[in-house]
Parts: sequence; C-alpha cells; structure tokens
Amino acid sequence: MAAAAALIKYVEFIQNVLFAQNSLKVTYLVAEKSCFIDVNTMRNVEVVERIHLKQKTTGRSLFSVLNTCLTSGGVRLLRSSLLQPSADLSMIEARLEAIEELITNQPKFNRLRTIIAGVSDIYRLITLCCYLGNRKETVRIVENRINEMFFQS
Repeated sequence: MAAAAALIKYVEFIQNVLFAQNSLKVTYLVAEKSCFIDVNTMRNVEVVERIHLKQKTTGRSLFSVLNTCLTSGGVRLLRSSLLQPSADLSMIEARLEAIEELITNQPKFNRLRTIIAGVSDIYRLITLCCYLGNRKETVRIVENRINEMFFQS
C-alpha cells in the first residue's frame, strides 16, 4: 500500500495535479484463480515483448500475435490475461462460449468491433473526473483533454 501511495504522490507531483479526496480507491487483490507464470517461463515462451532491447528477439511474441485490440483498455486486458491467465474453469468456459459465438456470427462480430472502435479509453475518462486544480485551468484542461480523446485519430 505504501508503494501505491508513493506512486499517487509521484503522479501528483510530476503532472502537477491533485486528486480529489476519496476519488481513488486502492485495493490489494490477491491473484486468486489465476496461473502463476515465472519470469523465466515468460521470457522463454515470449509471452510479451522484452523491455530491454539489449537482448535480440525475433520481434514476435504471443502478445504481438494475438493483439488486434482496438482500444488501449483492450490492450491492457489482453496483456494482463496473458501474464496472469485464469485458472477458473467457469471463466475459461464463458470466454470460450463468447469466442465461439463471435466466430460463428460474423455480422455480430463486425458490428461489435465497430462499436468498440468508437469507444474512447474509459480509464482516461474516469481520471478526468477525479482531477482537481486551479478551477479556471481545470475546466479548460478537462475540455481540451475530452476533445483530444474524442477527436484523436
């Protein structure tokens, strides 16, 4: 928890923002019903790209092969799902059913992708709602950021 508090203070300092009191809730979640993959296995299987470019890689990882996400939230969810895959049988079966439904119903799949492509990054939108600062500056900054989110290419 101390690390989370330090991170929030760091963001406030670097971004020169102040989060509204009680606007952030930090909860420690134990990774229940998920598989633990050690670092060596992740490297050997190339689950995600290596951060350090000193070591040559093939340029392909499981993440890069599977990533056709349309939103940054989807990218984060995919990465998280690969790094801590579910061990919950009911969750796995529900995901399998959803995938089978989308594979067998191409028009529904295409419609869903079109809708998702139009959705902005909800996490960034929520962050804007928690922002405090100089009142006049805050309104201008929030309006500009909302416009950036909706009209970015």
